[in-house]
Amino acid sequence: MQFFFAWAKADEDFDPDKHLKQDEQIISLKIRHNEGEFPSAIIKVCHNLDYEKVKEKAFISCLSDGKVQLLFSGFLLSVPDNILSQTIDMELIAEPLNSIEALARETERLKELPNYDPLFSKPSESNKVEEILDGYSVLPCWSRTMDSFNFSSIFEGRKTKEIGNNFAQDSLKVRLKSPPIDSITCEVSAQWEQTYQSTVDAGFGIKSHLSGGTLVTLTPQKLIENWWTASTLIPGNTYHIISSQLKNGHGAGESVPYEVYGDTTPYTLPAYALEPELVLSYKIKQKRKETVFFDIQNNCQKLFKFRHGRNHKHLTFNLEDITHDHQKIYWKAKKEYTKGEKITYRNSYYVCNKDHTSNDFFSDYCWDISFDGGSALGDLSSASYFLTDRGRQSIHSAIERCQSYLAASCRAVEINLRLPFTENIDIDCDTDLSFLDPRLPEGKAKGKVVSYTLQAEGITQPYVDVTILCSVGNDVSEEKAVDFKTPSGIGYMDYKDQRPTQGILNPKAFRGTDIIQSVTVNNSAKQQNSLLAGKKFIKKAAAAKLLSSNSTSMQIRLADLNNPEVLFHKIDLTIPNPWTAPCQIQF
Repeated sequence: MQFFFAWAKADEDFDPDKHLKQDEQIISLKIRHNEGEFPSAIIKVCHNLDYEKVKEKAFISCLSDGKVQLLFSGFLLSVPDNILSQTIDMELIAEPLNSIEALARETERLKELPNYDPLFSKPSESNKVEEILDGYSVLPCWSRTMDSFNFSSIFEGRKTKEIGNNFAQDSLKVRLKSPPIDSITCEVSAQWEQTYQSTVDAGFGIKSHLSGGTLVTLTPQKLIENWWTASTLIPGNTYHIISSQLKNGHGAGESVPYEVYGDTTPYTLPAYALEPELVLSYKIKQKRKETVFFDIQNNCQKLFKFRHGRNHKHLTFNLEDITHDHQKIYWKAKKEYTKGEKITYRNSYYVCNKDHTSNDFFSDYCWDISFDGGSALGDLSSASYFLTDRGRQSIHSAIERCQSYLAASCRAVEINLRLPFTENIDIDCDTDLSFLDPRLPEGKAKGKVVSYTLQAEGITQPYVDVTILCSVGNDVSEEKAVDFKTPSGIGYMDYKDQRPTQGILNPKAFRGTDIIQSVTVNNSAKQQNSLLAGKKFIKKAAAAKLLSSNSTSMQIRLADLNNPEVLFHKIDLTIPNPWTAPCQIQF
């Protein structure tokens, strides 16, 4: 077989009429390619290398059965170290000039939910190829003849070759690698601060604790003087008074009659029905943590029976900040806004309620507070993340990442073969190879090519050494019905009934009755009447003095909206059916 070597310009494509020549005389040739790596070539040539050409592209080709076959297209990796010898070794690599940009461009297309979820990676690592591919069972496959690549499944290549028993019989080697993972236990957690702010009619809540919705007293003045005003400070940063009033209502009747010594006329004091009105603004801040637990069993062949059940893996994923919005639009002065636009101002979201041009200073007159941000959590007042549609996608991503680990472990059988050169020139790491041999279980095997070497030296007949990995999945048994499935087909049961129970679950439904926890009235009109009933006073003013020292007071306890503890919610996800890999060799 005759081999050819041609130097060409970096941007040239192979042309048999132009590049079927011997710019360098090849003495020996070895082309290697390992899964996920760039193909390389090591050639031994006579020492007539023109160093002006080392920056050019090199084409290696051959004539096979009268047809021109391109074997390799690449660039010199380094200057030969034996430059004073009669022959030199050149190492070439089939890495396109734009490989970094091409890989980044194609991996960017894979950054789609649910297989890829940015919450699983730190922002500094979000563009790493291994991070992006962690939820996919694929690897990049670089062509050794074209400046291109594609993502290839670890189980099945785009090309299929059936070689029967056409291989060197003494080259067959079978090796069992590490045992497959039996099962994976996974926990995926999200932490956030549940936030919400709004106003509430707390007066309604106070009145709900009072008979008839009013406070009846014989001493209204001190109550009115001590009632909250808009300038009154409420301890902490939870509540602020928007408006407040204690209406002085009449028509509540009179006190019980009392007497004065020396006067037979019975006396009474007027009773007042006071109606409280109170509008509060409030802020809720509550730290939460939610964790989903699940197990995935692996239905694989028991190659290592004594170890079955011991090869267990535990994966833990802590999601990045689910409240962070990478696409925040900040408010700007002197800018035209249209109704419905969303902006961020001082860490709060707002939605525009009317078309306007903003002034120098932010005014909430044209903006309504919004808790539907652009983050993964979306509604920042939500008490649960994984019960949202976006949270379900994070669960899917965690399952797909676990599936990827199981899949890689199931390629547990390694087989080496030596194949005829001519029939297998087109082999690459995107090829399925199946063959027959009575020494194999059931006499056959199929696997994905993970490594190969095209080799020719001197007068020796050229050959191709191939390594394939076979997965040891089992036949799929009858499966139980499931409610949902991930893209790879792993099914699980619905978990919507496992809702959080701690803390404030729905701040948007907060009412005055939720804010006002208790109302205690001391010295009510009824109690004051008991002080007057059947009594005689030296003078009329003595009765008023007695009531003044026993005047009505009110104590109101507001709900504590900011619990310092982290509220934990656990979700147990049930995956009833084991996952199984393809069965490519049967033991």
